[in-house]
Amino acid sequence: MELNGFSLKNSFTLGLMLAVLIFSSLRFVPLNGSFSSIRYLTATSREGSIQGNFISIQEAINEAENGSTILVPSGIYYEHVIVNKTISLIGENVSTTIIDGTNNGTVVEIIADNVSISNFTIRNSGCVWDAKGVHVYHSDKCKIENNYLLNNCHNIKLDYSCNSSVLKNTIKGECYGIRLMNSFDCTVDGNSVSGCIGGVHLENATNCVVKGNYITQNNQGVRLYSPCTFNKIVANTVYNNTYDGMIDMMPPNTTFSENIFFHNSFVNNTYPFICEGSHIWDDYPSGGNYWSRYNGTDLYRGPYQNETGSDGIGDAPYTINSKNVDHYPLMYPWGLFLLIDKFLAEPGDPRWDVNCDVNDDGIIDMVDISIAIDQFPESILYTEYL
Repeated sequence: MELNGFSLKNSFTLGLMLAVLIFSSLRFVPLNGSFSSIRYLTATSREGSIQGNFISIQEAINEAENGSTILVPSGIYYEHVIVNKTISLIGENVSTTIIDGTNNGTVVEIIADNVSISNFTIRNSGCVWDAKGVHVYHSDKCKIENNYLLNNCHNIKLDYSCNSSVLKNTIKGECYGIRLMNSFDCTVDGNSVSGCIGGVHLENATNCVVKGNYITQNNQGVRLYSPCTFNKIVANTVYNNTYDGMIDMMPPNTTFSENIFFHNSFVNNTYPFICEGSHIWDDYPSGGNYWSRYNGTDLYRGPYQNETGSDGIGDAPYTINSKNVDHYPLMYPWGLFLLIDKFLAEPGDPRWDVNCDVNDDGIIDMVDISIAIDQFPESILYTEYL
């Protein structure tokens, strides 16, 4: 049939072409690395960006290619996400981009290498034993960064993972904070963990680093279960917990070897470590750890603490138990110890450290120490371990 020389067939063809053109302009947009004003999830890859009205984060993951970045707009996503591709999953805002497990199991399960997840609130896995906030399972080189986790049984758990990182997350409440199990060469850095049974927990972990974390109001600050070897627990603030921590042998493998605890601040915890095995707690001249229950004096200096003059290290050891002794306990929390150790240093002085010049005036003096104490009223100050 024709109308003024224009057939319905031609009309249908033109309409189909127009529909394809409109759909293409909606779904494929230039890659600009930012969130669209249209409230869609956006999956980006090397070729460009696929912007779709996906009904869930999982659907966006299913559509994405390996190497993609998925940008998730603010909103509450009631789902259980399985990441089975190498992708980066980025929330628009950590406070308003929420993945909620509805108390019905693991919220985010990662089963691929080189995955990163950041800027989300991840909540409500439920309190059954196998429920996690984020679970990295048999996956390497993953990064969990700048998320807020609450109401999960295991908030972040790395299980059979290598070279993965847990960075700058905030965890509040329920059972376990950060757990590294059957993992090696992993890093836990700059996290805040509170209200859990265990703050940071290592079990069958090798050559992992736990540093610069703020661990407070938990039952146990730091937990190591055998086997654990060659791990470094450094420059953490463990404050106002029931126990400093627990180091426990778990049959059949009770191996502990070369685990190092340096420059941590154990402050106002009710009870000391429950500690099995033998571990490394000190070094000279950099010192061991700060223990708020230590009541020694600092009249002498030197590796045997028998030379005239103080050095910020207690003259007598701090005894944890018969097999574990901190021979060089710090007289101040670690960051504050650094400031005092570098007192009156200026550029050119071998002791100079720009990070200790808090007010950037070219000298480390009482002003810097006063600012540090004012900003950290409990005298808890940690700096990155070098």
